[in-house]
Amino acid sequence: MNGVQLIDRWIDQSATEHSGSINLVGGQRYAIRIEYYESGGAAVARLSWQSPGRTKQVIPQNRLYPSQTTGVEDEMNIPAAFALKQNYPNPFNPATTIEFSIQRENRVEICIYDLLGCEVNRLVANSHYRSGVYQKIWNGINQRGEHAASGVYFYQMIATPLNGGDDHVEIKKMMIVR
Repeated sequence: MNGVQLIDRWIDQSATEHSGSINLVGGQRYAIRIEYYESGGAAVARLSWQSPGRTKQVIPQNRLYPSQTTGVEDEMNIPAAFALKQNYPNPFNPATTIEFSIQRENRVEICIYDLLGCEVNRLVANSHYRSGVYQKIWNGINQRGEHAASGVYFYQMIATPLNGGDDHVEIKKMMIVR
C-alpha cells in the first residue's frame, strides 16, 4: 500500500487468510497493488478492510478508484530517472497531489517545510519503495493536526539507494491559498 509491502506469502497453500495493518487518514486515497500466487488452480483473492467500530468486510467497489500511476517493476515500465514532479493543483486548497518516480529500490523520505525551513509535515518517513511512479496527497495539515497557513511551502524528496551510493535529493515549491 503506497509502495509499502504489507503481506508476503508467495507459497503453495490452500485458501488462507493473511492480513496486514497500516494507519490511514479518512478521505485520502491510497495506491494499492495486489499480486497473488496461483499454482494449482482455484486461487482466491479478496481485499477487505476493518477498523475500530467496523467489522471486516470486502472493500466496496465504489470505494476503489482506478490508478493514474503505476508501481510496475517490469523492464518496460521502470522510470528512466528519479523525479519529483510539481504538485497539482498549485496553488491548492484543501489538498494537493505530489508525484514522484523511483528508478530502483530506495528508502524514500518526503518532507514539507515552511519558508523558515521548519518541518511542517512528513508525508513519507524513510519508507521502502520499489521502482515505479507513486503519488502522495497532502491535505494541508501540519504535524499537530492543524491546517497549515496560507503561503509558500517547499517539499523535498530524499531517495537513498538500498545497495549504497549517493542520495538523490529534489526540492519543489508549492503554495496554499486559504
